Amino acid sequence: MDETKAVAHFAGEDRDFWLPMARIVAFEREADCSLFALFYAIGENVGSVTGGETVLIGASDARLRQCHSLIRNALIGAGVPEKDATEMVKVYCYPARPAMHDLALCYTILNTAIYGIKIPESSKKKPEAESPDPS
Repeated sequence: MDETKAVAHFAGEDRDFWLPMARIVAFEREADCSLFALFYAIGENVGSVTGGETVLIGASDARLRQCHSLIRNALIGAGVPEKDATEMVKVYCYPARPAMHDLALCYTILNTAIYGIKIPESSKKKPEAESPDPS
């Protein structure tokens, strides 16, 4: 099964980012665009160079406001309190760091939500063995 939760380094540590349906609706209302429209706007204009650095290869219609909304909603979806998620975006996103980092994180979250990522069977939790029926 594919997982739709992204894990990325943000605000000094590896963090979970997840977009349950309620957070997608909140994002689409805040950003005035669909999840898929933002994915397309970023995806058609980003590339990767040796070393995995994300670069813009063309003009993008994506807005930083939209990227920040998506990052904040994905933090909330992963369990970060709304106030803390809002503060983290204010403190750790542009202008505190280059805007490309925000764009790359946003694309990672979107790509994982839309396509999912494969979780190796060896890293999945095994279901606990069922206890025999005492009757």
